[in-house]
Amino acid sequence: MTELGSGGNLAPVPAHIGHFYSGADDLADQLAFARSAIADPNRALLLFGPRGVAEVLLRALEAHVGRDLATERAKGQVVLAHGDVDPDQQLQTVLGAVRDLLSEGFGRIHVLARVDWDIPDWPPPEDLLWLESRFTEAISPFPVILFCAYDLTRMPGDALIYGGIETHPFIHLGGQLSANPQWVEPETYVTSRLARLPWLGDHG
Repeated sequence: MTELGSGGNLAPVPAHIGHFYSGADDLADQLAFARSAIADPNRALLLFGPRGVAEVLLRALEAHVGRDLATERAKGQVVLAHGDVDPDQQLQTVLGAVRDLLSEGFGRIHVLARVDWDIPDWPPPEDLLWLESRFTEAISPFPVILFCAYDLTRMPGDALIYGGIETHPFIHLGGQLSANPQWVEPETYVTSRLARLPWLGDHG
């Protein structure tokens, strides 16, 4: 088990967590999660999202800790990456960064990923949902905590339910972590959810 940095929450390792927050001013849990990584020389932090988001998260984290993180970036403890329209490439980008960090000697990796929905240079909704459904199994061999942040003020219900809830074994909401009884096993998700998304056609 590992601390997530706020509220005394402990998560298993690995863990794929859906985090729900309310707009740009509600970042405390994300920043506490990121700060707990850089506070431990055995941990590393990957900031990930659509183009430009990792840089926004870095600036917020630097403001949170009250200093720049040039030293941590120079020694490879803090890494920035971005996704693109290809969901498989996104998966490989995250896994490749994790493998690189582990090969550099870090023993535990925190990934703070901002999720978005139906935007340019980002997977279409059905591909994003496929990607989220694969992450739990994909990170299972690694000491990774993947913290996927969903903005409740911006994202539609389809994204929050099909993505934020149904693809994450753990939910972080209101500062509390809990096991998610609504999580759908990946293979079941592909057949029962992805095959029947309402915007892809009439499934009767």
